[in-house]
Amino acid sequence: MYKFSDLINYEVYENGQSKVKGRAGSALIGGAFFGLTGLIVGSSMSRKVEDKCNQLKLIIRLNDLNCPQIVITYVDNVAWDKAGFTYRTMKENLQLVCSALEYIMNAKTLEQSAVEKTEPQTTKEEKPLKEQMLELKEMLDSGLITQEEYELKKKRLLNL
Repeated sequence: MYKFSDLINYEVYENGQSKVKGRAGSALIGGAFFGLTGLIVGSSMSRKVEDKCNQLKLIIRLNDLNCPQIVITYVDNVAWDKAGFTYRTMKENLQLVCSALEYIMNAKTLEQSAVEKTEPQTTKEEKPLKEQMLELKEMLDSGLITQEEYELKKKRLLNL
């Protein structure tokens, strides 16, 4: 088992050529492989279109020294007709797996962004605690904040 956070990227190879790449935060997806259903075309129109698939594999790269990548082989040394049911079924399954990997990587990226935004921003010029407490008390005394707000901010300052 691997943590979602260890997922770096993935890549689909067909007949030795990279067809689909996915990376956290951005994706380059080969439309010639998955079709034009909302995907970005990532292959050149001048390439020769093969009607047989001899090799189809998914490589998942991980941030793990013990296992830096996982290779899932769908087809190896068998000439599947690309118009046939078996190839189309494998391709649909592979598309679902890639969609799930994209979802995981995008969720990981969003989670990291949220954590970065909620982490307190400290500066070298941060006021000493005593000064902050005095300012907070002055704000309460002058009516700028309520007693409830004062107690809440005081607890935050004191890390209670």
